[in-house]
Amino acid sequence: MKVLGIFFSANLSFNCHFNYVAKKALKRLGYLRALGGSYWGANTVHLLRLVNACIRSIREFGAEVTSYAGSTSWRKLKVVHHNCLLFAAGLPRWTPIPVMLAETGEIRLRDRKDLRKVIFRVQADQGRIQWESTKYFRSFTHLPKTTKTQLLPRRKEILLTRLRTRSLPTKAILFKVGLESSPLCRQCGIVDSNDHLLLTCNVFEQLRNNLGASLGIGAFHYDWICTISTFNRRVCSAVLHFLQSTNLF
Repeated sequence: MKVLGIFFSANLSFNCHFNYVAKKALKRLGYLRALGGSYWGANTVHLLRLVNACIRSIREFGAEVTSYAGSTSWRKLKVVHHNCLLFAAGLPRWTPIPVMLAETGEIRLRDRKDLRKVIFRVQADQGRIQWESTKYFRSFTHLPKTTKTQLLPRRKEILLTRLRTRSLPTKAILFKVGLESSPLCRQCGIVDSNDHLLLTCNVFEQLRNNLGASLGIGAFHYDWICTISTFNRRVCSAVLHFLQSTNLF
């Protein structure tokens, strides 16, 4: 599916989009070959300007979205990027990449990708600041502000979700699927459930006390755990530190 010039696949890998961009960029490489060769034609400065105008523009279109694609997909564009720079500078194919970048005054494609994301964020913030400084903004002050909250990494988000739903892979759960020979805690001799891990296990008593001290809570109960929101960073960080300190997950 193509939306605003970007091909979206079912698994959001962007492979189809990168194949399309690489094929289109290689076709435009013919522009350089028509304007210069090893012994004749335009100089390097003009050829690099042509690369930026005709090839880099299609390569970086939608970079704010496609920047999250895997390294395999970006490697296709990296080959096109290097071929364009080598041809524009008149360098042989075996030229080391750092030498090529220094000679052409360009930066790595990965750094260009990060730069596009930073520029997009700065422009978005500048637009918001300019809007709030206009006289028209006063007419909309009754509307709630939209704030961007940094999301948790996927691994940490899953840990908190499984903790809230009592589905952390403790011995009691692993025993049900045949991955443990006993559901009992080795030190306490009782069922090693999520409640036992967080509330009563003697092995993690010191970690539990540290968690309570950092949050200002004397005694834990699982109902409180179920109300943890991923937007409460202080609580999430303390609970995640407790889980990771157990060396079980």
